Amino acid sequence: MGWVPLFICTLFGDLYMDSGIYKIYCNVSGKFYVGSSQELSRRKHHHYNRLRANKHGNPHLQNSYNLYGESNMTFEILEYCDKSLLLDVEQRYIDSYKATGMMFNVASIAGASMRNKRHSASTIHIMKQNHPRPWTGKHLSAEHKKKISEKRIELTKARGLRKLTDEQVREVRKLKAMGIGDRTIASKFNVSRGIIIAIRKGTRYTDVV
Repeated sequence: MGWVPLFICTLFGDLYMDSGIYKIYCNVSGKFYVGSSQELSRRKHHHYNRLRANKHGNPHLQNSYNLYGESNMTFEILEYCDKSLLLDVEQRYIDSYKATGMMFNVASIAGASMRNKRHSASTIHIMKQNHPRPWTGKHLSAEHKKKISEKRIELTKARGLRKLTDEQVREVRKLKAMGIGDRTIASKFNVSRGIIIAIRKGTRYTDVV
């Protein structure tokens, strides 16, 4: 299977797929770690077990955990994806985020170890051969993108992955209209500040009216 855009991965993904891209987010600093796994549920437990033991391989993430505590660390699934596409999709997230300067990731190549090692030239060549990019330079119509977005929302609801119910989203909007701060609202609903900001900007929960 060749590389396809991120939203296509979700659109045609198995409803019970457990492989994909995740983010460990610090609610206080806003910094985060991006990774991928064939078994997201197991990877989450692995990360937290290492952090609790103060033995995590990423020192920046460990320091943030030690400073702010586990209650301020959020494990968020960014994208479900077929196992054969994990590194390619993860790399796109890394590339899109690295300019923000907010990443805990030490390595800039997906799949590289946390000790700043990179894949060899031969390994990178094999990865490119295994994951061609036929969609590069191609564009989907606005109607097609809308259908994909609606399908993503449908699948997210079916998996029970939504952080907030429709009623809670409406309440968030009411609180924002009253001038309540993002951090206060996030604490009230036990979600990351980023989710509240996204609701305020209209980039998440757009189907809730």
